[in-house]
Amino acid sequence: MLDLLKDIGSFSSLPDVDQKKLLSALSSQELTDFEIDQLLMTVASHGQWSCMRSLLRRPAIRRRLSVMLPQMQDQASSIQQSMQLAKALPKRLDSDSSLVALLFPMQQRSWPLAKELIDRGAALSIERFRQVCERYTESNGEFDRKLITCMMSRELIDWKKALGFHPLDDWRAVLLRATGDDDPALYLCASCMMNSRQKKAAIKESKSPARVLMVIKHMNLTGKWQDAIPEPYRDAVLGCQLGL
Repeated sequence: MLDLLKDIGSFSSLPDVDQKKLLSALSSQELTDFEIDQLLMTVASHGQWSCMRSLLRRPAIRRRLSVMLPQMQDQASSIQQSMQLAKALPKRLDSDSSLVALLFPMQQRSWPLAKELIDRGAALSIERFRQVCERYTESNGEFDRKLITCMMSRELIDWKKALGFHPLDDWRAVLLRATGDDDPALYLCASCMMNSRQKKAAIKESKSPARVLMVIKHMNLTGKWQDAIPEPYRDAVLGCQLGL
């Protein structure tokens, strides 16, 4: 087993026939979980992604992916190949792997990496989504904004359960609470379920310049939304937008 692992370091330089022999030798052995973990870490540390794709077709090896993926991501990052690892993963992650896949890009605040993994089925748990919303409320980070928008727009999260809403609630309930709490994350979540007309209405119904600015900042606005700013607040709001 250890001799085979050593060969992985030069896997990509091996002729095709020798690559197949190595993969065949690995596949023919009954590997322990410890050996599989060693194998996956060795592949990741050497950036042997074609080898990894082939190995992950084997159910026994793929089964360990959810356990080892965060460590593999850290190892790939050390050789600046995080995206290459993501693209070498199965096109559809299993349920266990999907819930750990985003931990690393969330630490790194890497949206391209997170999106690649989401496209492969990566997901957030209810608790993790709630934490992302809380973090966005505190710091308005661009990564968190994109992650929340993606989860909401693609309907990848049970937001009602995550945010404490009734099963029959819709964007109106979210917007109402956002207004009462001045909560940026709730404004953002609501906007993901609203069309342009509804967003303009939210601007028009705002009762102060500060509230208008909150809506403008935390909703994903498109079109001529400036026309919806209430006349009494227009100069103040546009002045703030322009930094005046």
